[in-house]
Amino acid sequence: MAKQTTKKDWIDSSIGLGMIFGCLIGIVIAIIFNPSIMVYTLPAGACIGLLIGTMIYAIYGSHNQHDK
Repeated sequence: MAKQTTKKDWIDSSIGLGMIFGCLIGIVIAIIFNPSIMVYTLPAGACIGLLIGTMIYAIYGSHNQHDK
């Protein structure tokens, strides 16, 4: 039997997914502009993704706790 993914599962994994997508965006930016700056864009993308994922978790996670 397959486990269904709920909205809470996506919210709980938003921090990790934000970091992954941030790293991907940092790699794409480095490839487009200058590959030698990947040392800077990869951690910057991960930090921005962490920030966005944390904000999503804080906003939508608090909404879910009020719904219970």
